[in-house]
Amino acid sequence: MAIVGSIAPRIRGIVTCVPPTIVDNLAPDQPGGPEANERFVAATGIRRRHVVAGDESLLDLCAAAASTLLASLGWAPGTIDALVLISETSSGRMVPHSCLLQSRLGLPNSCAAFDVGLACSGYPYALWIASSLIRAPGIRRVLLVHGDTTSRLVDPDDPSTSLLFGDAGSATALEWDPAAGDRTWHFSLHTDGSGAPHLCVAPAGGPRTDAAGAGVERLRMNGTAIFSFALTRLPPLIEETLKAAAVDRSEVDYFVLHQSNQLVLREIARKCGIPGDRMPTTLADFGNTSGTSIPLTVTMGGLARTRKRPLKILLAGYGAGYSWGSALVDLEPDAVLEHLTLQHVSTPP
Repeated sequence: MAIVGSIAPRIRGIVTCVPPTIVDNLAPDQPGGPEANERFVAATGIRRRHVVAGDESLLDLCAAAASTLLASLGWAPGTIDALVLISETSSGRMVPHSCLLQSRLGLPNSCAAFDVGLACSGYPYALWIASSLIRAPGIRRVLLVHGDTTSRLVDPDDPSTSLLFGDAGSATALEWDPAAGDRTWHFSLHTDGSGAPHLCVAPAGGPRTDAAGAGVERLRMNGTAIFSFALTRLPPLIEETLKAAAVDRSEVDYFVLHQSNQLVLREIARKCGIPGDRMPTTLADFGNTSGTSIPLTVTMGGLARTRKRPLKILLAGYGAGYSWGSALVDLEPDAVLEHLTLQHVSTPP
């Protein structure tokens, strides 16, 4: 689907959450060796990452973000009409993670809850889904939850992926805005499934097995192909979004892109003529947190310092699928923006 305009809801708040365990990519115990890892950090911009440990889970991260957001907004759980959970790493064994999260948060039985299986493009797609839901009668508040624990899928002996990915969860609250008038958001969503083999989870090569003797599946990435894909698809995506919205790039306060690595971001900025101070990054402290990197960069990329007026933000995600998409949205100065570190792991399934 190319450009779609949608009557804009209101983003009431975004909260992000990371696990407490921090891995330093330059620590002696990291795969690759000191010299190679120094080159990796210099190239990617990723010095450290937050990763889940022990029993910490995707649900823990997302539940912490969502419960904090509801409390900050003063929204009672019973007022949530729909819950959308976006993840590439959720595995509910038939039970959708959204259903488990609905129960943990105490949302009403009348709340529609469902999962969306998308990776690094997930946040723009999810905003399109949420804005579409809010246009339907009876849906006024949507809780959008996005999270991944990709660190559990990487091969620990492969520095090209094990040093790249961190874990995070997020929650975004959207509400029908009767004052929206003709204000619209614009989305551009695309797919090319022929690129799927270049970034996927597949059985590890050879006879590799885990401790229980079962075959191990690991994340596989063709870095060269992904790099080429991003640089080929993202500049036209940004340009077509701006053109359809009749917005000049100078009118966009921030371009918040999926945080894959700094080489990709710098080249996209160069190709699109985007000043560095309008493309915030969070790679150094969090790494590549899949699609959650977009809301994480909104909360931790310095946007709060300039929120004395409404901001126009272009969000763009790209990755496994191949899937890529953009959302040109507004962020009001009173929107809640918070970030937290997971403090307690709850025990529900």
